Amino acid sequence: MITIRWPSRANADASFFDWLAKTEACINAAYGEEIVFTGRLNWFSAELCAPLGAILHKGLHNLNTYRFDESVSGEVLKVWAKNGFWEQFGGTTMADEFDTTLTFARFATSAESTFAKYIQRELMPKELPQMNDSSKHRFRNSVQEVFNNAVLHSNTEHEIFICGQRYPQKDRLSFVISDLGNGIRYKVEEYTGNSWEASDAIDWAMQEGNTTKRGLTPGGLGLTWLREFIDDNGGVLIIVSQEGYWQRTQRNTWKRQLTAPFPGTVVLLDINTQKQSTFGSML
Repeated sequence: MITIRWPSRANADASFFDWLAKTEACINAAYGEEIVFTGRLNWFSAELCAPLGAILHKGLHNLNTYRFDESVSGEVLKVWAKNGFWEQFGGTTMADEFDTTLTFARFATSAESTFAKYIQRELMPKELPQMNDSSKHRFRNSVQEVFNNAVLHSNTEHEIFICGQRYPQKDRLSFVISDLGNGIRYKVEEYTGNSWEASDAIDWAMQEGNTTKRGLTPGGLGLTWLREFIDDNGGVLIIVSQEGYWQRTQRNTWKRQLTAPFPGTVVLLDINTQKQSTFGSML
């Protein structure tokens, strides 16, 4: 038996991804073990089910099992039951009567069209900021490109995970796409021929015109457009890949190195749903 202690609160920040990376290393080193989560998890930002679910599913390939229901508060379990995460690990389901969740889902790397249908069904009907039709189309395509990049760059047999949550009282909508591939630094180093710190590699990949897609010009437009959208919207864009943590908010970039590498890449978008966006008029 292996014991892992929950943080008391799990928010979308660098400290959570530090915890998650260390947890993944522990789970990945185990084989055929019962992994017991202890402590008391009192709050869990629902969109983080995507990267947590990714590392838990990866651990299932090692024939590991999990036990954590007694250490998770009833309110967190209720959210997990509504978005379908709890069901994946032996728990129950519950109707989402307020339609605030984006269902926890996992997609094979070949499921591009299925992912597109998920985005059209789960994300686009939610309370997005006011945008014209052109901006909505660009937004949907940019999210699709995040998935396509995960397929193109990950070189992984593992699936791609997504989950999200609308927070009506905070006027926020957050969702995460997470994969378990090689990560951004690997592709940037392969393309440039230079060594990079993971956070700097993310920063390079976020600059307009930079791409590791050889022969395609321009590239990386999905993430670039999402960064510009977040700058206008007043939201938050977080990217985690290997040891790198990159965050964009209030038109400022903050980056740091994590204490342990997260396998693959996480893209988190936190949107201010009440912002009367002018971004559409700039297109």
